[in-house]
Amino acid sequence: MDIIRLIASDLDATLLDGQSQLPPDFAETVRALAERGIRFAAASGRPIYTLEEMFAPLRDDIIFVGDNGGAICWKGESLYLSEMDAADWRTLAGQARSAGHAAVLCGLETAYVEEQFRPYDRVFKRFYTKVEYVPHLEDVTARVDKFTIYFPEGNAQKGYDALYGPVWGGRFSVAVAGADWVDIMNPGVHKGAALLLLGVLLLPVHGALVALHESAIPYLLCGGLIFCGWGRKAG
Repeated sequence: MDIIRLIASDLDATLLDGQSQLPPDFAETVRALAERGIRFAAASGRPIYTLEEMFAPLRDDIIFVGDNGGAICWKGESLYLSEMDAADWRTLAGQARSAGHAAVLCGLETAYVEEQFRPYDRVFKRFYTKVEYVPHLEDVTARVDKFTIYFPEGNAQKGYDALYGPVWGGRFSVAVAGADWVDIMNPGVHKGAALLLLGVLLLPVHGALVALHESAIPYLLCGGLIFCGWGRKAG
């Protein structure tokens, strides 16, 4: 019989409720799972440092999959990082500025946003607990694993269709993330791929994954088996 060794969940509209709150018994559940040899992974578009703050009391008990699978961290140790080429994200930064789009450069330790978009600070801080405002993103020298664009008018799909999909879709993993965001990562980077990698790194041959999000289902294959669970429904 196959034994579940890793449970992974998305956050928004899945693990978190409409007020971005965790279930009241979440900490006890994670610790109870650990006692049975089952690890829990939180998968999100948020960066690792935000996830570590969100789950501070459980920092050593949870595997963090951040930036849509661009980084994986466990007990403060990096298990995986897909770093973007600086020349590429600097080109992206110039194109976003020319289009008047609010770009967020996702560094490993902080997010960078151009000063002109400071009025959206409250939105950025919901996902990025560390934000630094700079005159031009091209001047940043930090290591980066994701480039994302915020569309305050809720027209991310239009931005994707007009620019980011046609120009960058062949080179990067480009995805519309809800009505307000377009995310750009290295090719092949997404949450499902990161969880599959975790399966390879951490699970025994007969271990199994449980995925708590519909979008991950096509990618979660381990030992020839797919295990699916369902969290909260959006809306």
